[in-house]
Amino acid sequence: MKKIVTRTLVSCAALAVMGGALIAPTLATERSQTASAAPAVTTLTAAAVSDAAKPAALDEAGAKALALETAGLTADQVSWIWAKRDYDDGRLEYEVEFVSGDWKYEVEVDAASGAVRSYDQDRKGRGYTQSGTDIGAEAAQTAALTHAGVKAADTLFMETEVDVDDGLRVYEVEFFAGSREYDYKIDAATGAVLGFDYDIEWYAPAAGGEDLLTEAQVKEIVERTAGATGVYTKFQLEHDGRLLYEGELRSGRMEYEFEVDAATGAILDWDADRD
Repeated sequence: MKKIVTRTLVSCAALAVMGGALIAPTLATERSQTASAAPAVTTLTAAAVSDAAKPAALDEAGAKALALETAGLTADQVSWIWAKRDYDDGRLEYEVEFVSGDWKYEVEVDAASGAVRSYDQDRKGRGYTQSGTDIGAEAAQTAALTHAGVKAADTLFMETEVDVDDGLRVYEVEFFAGSREYDYKIDAATGAVLGFDYDIEWYAPAAGGEDLLTEAQVKEIVERTAGATGVYTKFQLEHDGRLLYEGELRSGRMEYEFEVDAATGAILDWDADRD
């Protein structure tokens, strides 16, 4: 983000006492010199952003620029960058993610003020194989894509990391396809899907005035998506920039967490985990 600094012409006290005939040519000359000079450009630092005048709302490019500046990086230092608009407690923000070398960054920027609300920086995991069976990163990706019903050619970005969860070696697979961001947890020994979730990105809420879905209709959508019935340990209507149903469904050893648009029935957020 750049700030244009203009020079202000100030009359000297000595000129003030001179005749009008002398003042006019002098001012004309100074104006000519000011107009021909290139304006001084000052780059705002991340610390100065919060004190500077902000536009009514940032656009995506501005949010990316602020996120990069916060990380101390430039656009040519990242291999991939992505941003989405979302609501958090009714407040519009940009969630910006980018990768530089072995590091992955996640920054949340307030869309109205430009304030950085959160910052996270993690070193990307590198695949490894311990003694015993390990399906490998490529097989883990295939398992995740097959479960999601997505072709590798249709993904916008894919990242796979290996981790240990409760003593179990797992592959964490993240990818984007269409309007969704997917996160999968795959058993490194068997290729079983241990957990997954997806979020709808770039989603436009339905226009106001539409009738809301009933609780029964939403539960039918949830159970159809889960392929199972069970006990709802949480189910409520919330407002987070739009009206949505938020809840949890327990079925055997599986627990599902969901957010469903109350007007359209679109699943905005879905998480499934096995105990």
